[in-house]
Amino acid sequence: FPRAAVADEEPLGGMRGNYKKQKGLSLGEIRDIAAAFPRAAVTGPAAARLMGLPTLQWVEAVDLRYLSGAKPGKQPKDPRVVYRGGSMRQDLVQERNGVLTAHPIQVLFDIYRYYGRLDALVPIEHLRFHNRVSQEALLDSARSLLPRANGIRGFEGLVGWSAGTSQSALETIGRDTVLRAEIPEAHTFEFQVEVVFEDIFAQQRFASVDMMINGWLAVEFDGRIKSDGTYGDGVKVLLAQLDRQHEIQALGFSVVRAGWRDVVSGKLVRDLRRMLRARREAA
Repeated sequence: FPRAAVADEEPLGGMRGNYKKQKGLSLGEIRDIAAAFPRAAVTGPAAARLMGLPTLQWVEAVDLRYLSGAKPGKQPKDPRVVYRGGSMRQDLVQERNGVLTAHPIQVLFDIYRYYGRLDALVPIEHLRFHNRVSQEALLDSARSLLPRANGIRGFEGLVGWSAGTSQSALETIGRDTVLRAEIPEAHTFEFQVEVVFEDIFAQQRFASVDMMINGWLAVEFDGRIKSDGTYGDGVKVLLAQLDRQHEIQALGFSVVRAGWRDVVSGKLVRDLRRMLRARREAA
């Protein structure tokens, strides 16, 4: 696996409550905790963050898997440390900046087993899009490197479900939510669809739409990162997005913009159902 880029968006856990609250363990804290357990390798969400992969939730604890021959014994008193059963093959242990971590495929599998499918889907789709890791490569690694443990079939199924088109955690969760909703009126789904339009100066421009349903309903996922200054002045970025939206609408497309709360609250699916139903009834 190539080294992943640093996560470009806050974990979903940061969307709940006050932003000023502690946002989980920092990378420095994860490294310090790992240093106290030299016979174990970091896995799970903590390892994902060390590798530069995004996590769905803030990392609140460091998952450790002991190296071959070492037994974890009782759980430590430190609530920030969690022992996971099973020994680690030496060839699946890697060192990153002085910290031992499990192989990426083991990390993804442990996230799936101990934290859930969506928690695993976020870093899987990040790898697929940002690092161009194919579905076949992930499945090959899972089949050749992982033990046939409980959950392995579900994990392989999740890899098969994953897409290589999600640019952010929000797009991953949004895509998964919409597809699993099984909206009767939604017949086709396309992702990262290129739309050609002319700007106010009659110059040809290109825009990539996050999701296109039935060839006319465009869905744009707007994470907080798009307005926090990461891509330049937040106001200018917003105005540019609105200008692009108007141009896309002028071509006959309908546009729905969705943030984290729209996705997790179910509002996005409700809006899509309403618009698709209205289009069908008007036909």
